[in-house]
Amino acid sequence: MNPKSINFRGGLVIGLLLATVMVWGQARRRPRSHWRFGANITLALYQYETSDSDKVKALSYLPQTFDSASAEARYLQETYGLQQITLRHVRSVGLLPGERFHDGAYVSDRPTLITISVKSISTRTAQLSLMIAADERILLDWPDLQLHNFETVALQGKPIDRQTKPTVKTGSQADSAHRGLLATVTVEIVPVHELRLRPRDLSRPTDQYGRPLNVNPDDVFVPPIIVRRVTPRVPGRRATTLAVDLEGLVTPDGRVTNIRVLHTVDPDFNEMAMDAFKAYRVLPARLNGKPVYATLRERVVFEPVP
Repeated sequence: MNPKSINFRGGLVIGLLLATVMVWGQARRRPRSHWRFGANITLALYQYETSDSDKVKALSYLPQTFDSASAEARYLQETYGLQQITLRHVRSVGLLPGERFHDGAYVSDRPTLITISVKSISTRTAQLSLMIAADERILLDWPDLQLHNFETVALQGKPIDRQTKPTVKTGSQADSAHRGLLATVTVEIVPVHELRLRPRDLSRPTDQYGRPLNVNPDDVFVPPIIVRRVTPRVPGRRATTLAVDLEGLVTPDGRVTNIRVLHTVDPDFNEMAMDAFKAYRVLPARLNGKPVYATLRERVVFEPVP
């Protein structure tokens, strides 16, 4: 073999190796701002008794995030003096910049529409907008909400019930017009591949056979709204670790059918979890205001019985 040819090939290999090392080094030194990020967003809705509670600010940044809605509710009660605080809805969803997510909740016996939009995301902050409405009445509207990574904000909303005339509270029974609305939003900024529970994972419109429908960007899809959950009960402390992730098809009349198990801790309890999910009371999903078939993902958590 020609020595010049060997030298040429050897030099080419060395050159390629050097180029690879240089590119790799530049990639490692590249600022994080060049990466593509999304946001895992958790929204919780609470109601509380306003007549016995301290006045809540329109916006309050909490000093910490919480592992569960129950822990967050205890903090809100103890720190802000909120009385008879009740969790009405909690949702986690992963969104990209420019995406909008429509959700539904059942608060004070009314369907409530929630709209979350991600305006922009940097390595440290996320710009969001949040609107909550019921009966064509806006209860909460924050068009420009800025949160840092792993930050939680509490937002005061209007009471969902309109009070037409003064009412008197009798005993421990308070008129529903005295129930205040509070929303908390927590943001986790992550690379795109670490986004959890994308909107289509939570719910998507389908035909009667569960086949996905084509949805245009301008279409408004609101997932099924859970009105009443059924919690299966199991004797003993074992139930504290029991949970089954399920997906079902919600019909336009609100029945949960075609249930399948996505993840389970103990297969022996799958059937009990599916029976509980089937007994849920659910308002159907809506596509542009009309009831449609839709999938619904739900985690059934067992309750221990002494």
